[in-house]
Amino acid sequence: MSLLPLILLLSLVLFISLLFLLSLAILSLAILLSLLNIPLLALVPHHLFLIDKIAMNKTPQLSKLELLNYDTRLEILGSCESFKDLAALIRASPTLYRTFLANKAPLLLSVVGNILGPAARDAAMLAKTRLDKSKDFLRQVDEAVQDYKAHLRVAGPPWVTGLDAETAVALTHITRNTQFCVDMYGHIQRWQFIHELDLSLERVGRPRLSRNERIRIAQAILRRQVLESIFRRGLGEPVDWSQFMRAFMPVFRTWEWQQISDMDHFMSVLFYCLEFDEDEWLTFTNKPDLEAIVKKLKNVLNHYDASLESINTWDASLEVIQELWSSHAQNTQCGLLHFLEGSHRFGKPLSNDNQHSNTLGDNDDSVIELYISGLEPDIDDQPWAWRDALWGNKTCSWGMDLVQLHFSHGADMRQHYGLGRALAYWRLSGMVFWDRDRVERMKRARPFNLCQTGWLIPWQDEIKTS
Repeated sequence: MSLLPLILLLSLVLFISLLFLLSLAILSLAILLSLLNIPLLALVPHHLFLIDKIAMNKTPQLSKLELLNYDTRLEILGSCESFKDLAALIRASPTLYRTFLANKAPLLLSVVGNILGPAARDAAMLAKTRLDKSKDFLRQVDEAVQDYKAHLRVAGPPWVTGLDAETAVALTHITRNTQFCVDMYGHIQRWQFIHELDLSLERVGRPRLSRNERIRIAQAILRRQVLESIFRRGLGEPVDWSQFMRAFMPVFRTWEWQQISDMDHFMSVLFYCLEFDEDEWLTFTNKPDLEAIVKKLKNVLNHYDASLESINTWDASLEVIQELWSSHAQNTQCGLLHFLEGSHRFGKPLSNDNQHSNTLGDNDDSVIELYISGLEPDIDDQPWAWRDALWGNKTCSWGMDLVQLHFSHGADMRQHYGLGRALAYWRLSGMVFWDRDRVERMKRARPFNLCQTGWLIPWQDEIKTS
């Protein structure tokens, strides 16, 4: 027992001796490095300084975001041109995240407007359209018509305002699904131009859709979906469908009905390409919303890891649908919605001249001036293919009824058949969606020999402007 204090004392002396020796070693090393002119910090691992440097640089950047004033934060968030950019910003700064939560609806609506442009008005209408089965159907149709007209009167950004947060979130899903369908339309049409119509890359034009082309396609998709959602609600009701159409005719101009009709034809061919079984077809057609369309398309392409963000990398996988498309497109003349087949489905042409000035056509001078100028029509104006086809003529007709389908006495049978085929190609190729330069390139291809300037002569309407 008497040895324990001695052992502890010896241990303490040994520990102090080791510390003294270590201090001498460090001092000696410092003196040596000083003589060699080498800084002691050079021996510290470089990555430790790098991590510290990144941390020091990151703090001021975050501080700058946190110090932005409220209006600037709103402006930055509202200027995002994709939901991906918006998500990145609100993850980068707690202050931006709190600003987003406090202004969720208007900020989402702003980003939707940045993505869709004027088509955001149609997306908002689709998000809002909820018909009550307990109320009179045609009265609700009239209310929807008035609401739609109010949306379309908005002539510039912000395209959509006043929606609650729940509807705004629904609108973001509609926007993403619309983007998917627009991309799908562009890919299939480009494939068709090259493989089916035998157009060269030079004639097809740039591979990517312009902003105006995307907006025209998006508007047609969304407008068709609004009409279909209302139509499905009316099934089983004792409804006069001509009255339904007459209520909606003033909402859109003649060429806009043409765009909707052509999109219905495209969507119908696409549905047939998806090869539903009978039960799946009935389920799908009873709820044909954009989400269901996109989900089905993704199921077809699921082993190619399809997503909204990666559709532009699908060139090989899209052959699955493109080959099916070629087998159905030429044999499918009508769309799923019978009232969108053409303007004469209900007898007398329905004029929508009261809602819009210059609804039916241009006068000769305006067409010629635009032709000479080489300018692209405004997005809210008649697309170039429509102007070029009518060349100053007026028409109330659209869809399959742009040309007379029934052979009239004394007509040239070959010319009549050729005109019908020309219209089929013109519609199937989506001419009313393309910019002027793409239309002019395509007109030089053999299938469009009959679709030259002024080829579309109205047959049942007022023929010529004065």
